[in-house]
Formats: sequence, structure tokens, C-alpha cells
Amino acid sequence: MNTKHRHVPPIGVHLTQDIANRHGRFRARARWSDSASHERRSYSATFDREGEARTFLEQLQSRTHIASDPLISLADYIVEIGDRYLRGLDPSSTAGGYRGSIRVRVLPALGHLAVRSISTAVIDRTIDRWEGDCSPSTLKNTVSALTRVLDEAVRDEIIAANPARTRARRRTPSSTADLARKIPTLGEVQSLADACRRVHVAYGDFVLLSALLAARVSEVAGLVVSDIDWDNRLVTIARQHFELA
Repeated sequence: MNTKHRHVPPIGVHLTQDIANRHGRFRARARWSDSASHERRSYSATFDREGEARTFLEQLQSRTHIASDPLISLADYIVEIGDRYLRGLDPSSTAGGYRGSIRVRVLPALGHLAVRSISTAVIDRTIDRWEGDCSPSTLKNTVSALTRVLDEAVRDEIIAANPARTRARRRTPSSTADLARKIPTLGEVQSLADACRRVHVAYGDFVLLSALLAARVSEVAGLVVSDIDWDNRLVTIARQHFELA
């Protein structure tokens, strides 16, 4: 790839793009007007294949993109931001759960609506419907995932405030009852582990380690024999192991 005119387009500028075939190679060029000097700027590069040239222009366009279409639907907005709303989450557990909540519940219920039309009342009625089908923990994760997506919409200045933020703290009779539910006894955990061993012996050990160490799946997966202090009966959680989706 050869590049020329390495002016990087500023955020929010409108780009004019073109691809030209020059003796079997493809020149991709983007042009814009500088907002301060009003001079015409450009950034061009030459590639061996046309597909590479188009990819280059798409990447350059994404660097200038700050705000979505103000009428963009929630479904299109989620596609546009990708995993941006998952920043800072544990990729081995929480992030995967949030992706599932968005795909299984948020998009079917709200994906067709424009982001700017999603109000507190809309979210409240949607939560009422989810409560009939979801456990309190699933409901909490779903609202938390939606809240993170709409936080990004606030940052992109599509909406002025996040209508889901106050709903994330809503207490319902079902969620209150769930908080008071008794923690399973060691015998109940052992019964669950024995049932899992019928599938594979390692599954039962995994259940016991997770329960007795209060460890996440990724933390149990990262354990090695040297993490165990047999004399003092201590286990050190030193690492996590997970696969990115």
C-alpha cells in the first residue's frame, strides 16, 4: 500500500470518496474541506485489490463519525456501536450475559423503536412484560445492558438523558423475594455436583470449586495445582482463563 497526502480528516467532517483503477492498481481517495482554513484536504492510498481500497475508505469514514442519524433505531444503533457498551466488563462472564440479554430480550422488544423515542414510560412497560418471563437476576442484567447502551447514546448526543438509569434501580415484589431466598446448603450443592458428574466427572468438581470458593467460572478455569496451599487449606485465585466470543 502506498499513501499520499497524510492529512487525517477531523471528527465530524463530510468526506467525498472515490476509487480509481490505475494500471491494475486501485487508488482510494477521500477529500474534505478544512473547517478553519477552508482549504481542500485529501488522504489517498493505492492498493493491489479494489476490496482493500473500499475497506480503507470505510475505516477512514468511521474515524470521522461522531453522531448517528438522530432518527436511528435502537437495533441499528447497537450494530453501529458494536461492543463499545461492554467496556470494563469481565469478558468471560458479564459481557457475554449482556450480549445475550440484548439479543434475546432488548432487540425483540425495543429494537424497532428510534433511540430518541425510548422514554422512561416505554422502558417501564417493557420491564413489566419481562417480569412475567424472567427471573429477577435475568431482569436485572437485561436492564443493566440496556442502560449501558443508552449511556452511549447520551455520549453520542442522540438523547439528552438516559431513561433506563432510574429503572435499573426499580424494586419489584419478585426481586425483593429473590433477595431473601435461602442460600443452598452444602448437601444441596453436593447433590447438584453429583448430577453434573453423571455427564462428566470434571463437571461435578467444577461445581464444588465454584460454590466453595465463591469463584467465577473464569477463575476456576484458571486454577492450577500450585495455587493450592495444602498445609493451610488455602486456594489462591491468581488468574482467569476464558475465550473471547
